[in-house]
Amino acid sequence: MTDAVLRLSSLTVALGEETVLDRISFEVPVDGTVAIAGEAGAGKSVCALSILRLTRVNSTTIQGRIEFAGRDLLTMPEEALRDIRGEGIGLALPDALHPCFRLADQVAEAVQAHHPIGRMAARDRAIDLLEAVGIQRPHAAGGRYPGGLTLLERRLGSLAIALANGPQLLIADDPTGGLDEQDSAAVEALLGQVQCAVLLTTRDGKLAARCADMMLTLEQGHITERLARIQAEHEPEPTLEVQVVRRRRGGLLGRWRRRS
Repeated sequence: MTDAVLRLSSLTVALGEETVLDRISFEVPVDGTVAIAGEAGAGKSVCALSILRLTRVNSTTIQGRIEFAGRDLLTMPEEALRDIRGEGIGLALPDALHPCFRLADQVAEAVQAHHPIGRMAARDRAIDLLEAVGIQRPHAAGGRYPGGLTLLERRLGSLAIALANGPQLLIADDPTGGLDEQDSAAVEALLGQVQCAVLLTTRDGKLAARCADMMLTLEQGHITERLARIQAEHEPEPTLEVQVVRRRRGGLLGRWRRRS
């Protein structure tokens, strides 16, 4: 069995009477990157939120097993899970910033949630984090409300919050959605530099192929394909090899070369 920081086993999630995820299983290796690619409505964000039990629907039912560092998150008391959120697992959502608080204050709050440091020290740490994720003029950006930031700055700010406490796992939910090619490249570069395992969800199959050691295709709550990165001696760049299952026509994977 591989050394995994996160392992999902037969995860099934229902929102009311609708089954959004149906018995999906995968693992994220320590220091590895796994991408879940799929169209809108496939269940990618529900998967990201369910890992930390953050689905905000009263009728949500989650079954199966979610292990983080060997501990089952589904049976863990809420107080213990709060300690893991942010410190063990950092979650970056595309629209996670609160519109009524300045960016640096939101990053500083994330730092103080897990470290007993003062307000000024936390703000200094926040500015350092904003600079580290690639925000230009971090002091100026940190002093603005989200409405006064560019879309790229908001996405990088969400990633700064998720990375604020040095998590073992970063969950990045659709971090490049809506960004142009140049801004997407900035986010992609950051994801390649983080010093932790990454679970990426995206509608961009090409991004998943470039970033991931393992790519999963999610369709209507089912994993329909798994592709693993391989490095052949005669090839300068890694490629993705289909491990399972069926052939797709068109869609996210339609243009990718398959290997026997």
